[in-house]
Amino acid sequence: LWTEILDDESAATLAATILRQEFQSKEHLMMKDYETYGGGIVQFAATLPPGAKELIVGSIEAEFLGSVEARTFELPNRIHIKNLRVHKRHRRKGIATALLSTVMQYTLEEIPTAKAVSLKVEQMSNPGSAMLYEKEGFVFNERVYPGFMIKTL
Repeated sequence: LWTEILDDESAATLAATILRQEFQSKEHLMMKDYETYGGGIVQFAATLPPGAKELIVGSIEAEFLGSVEARTFELPNRIHIKNLRVHKRHRRKGIATALLSTVMQYTLEEIPTAKAVSLKVEQMSNPGSAMLYEKEGFVFNERVYPGFMIKTL
């Protein structure tokens, strides 16, 4: 089920290719249910060519979440990044940025009702990730919960 969708220049220096696997995409659900209740999970992986010491050097998982209205905040339909990982030996080489870009591209092309991308980061224990997300246009919204970041599309 892995299919190639993107070859990012910064990750290409590592010969990394971005791949996609949809576990429960909108094609497998009625669109109304997908937009109303969420439930789709998409995963992307950065890989090295066959024969390399590590095959998968990074991955990202995201899911569609419907809008939320609370007393102190509102959230639009969005893709929420559940996890972003890059192998220690391959950090600071553009892989996380390429994975984030792939989620953004996927969201814009495949889920037109999504108006934002969100994630959670532990700012104190993971300042490098927080800086990366801010560089990519995410902003903190502590009214939602500590470490919550969002980027409007």
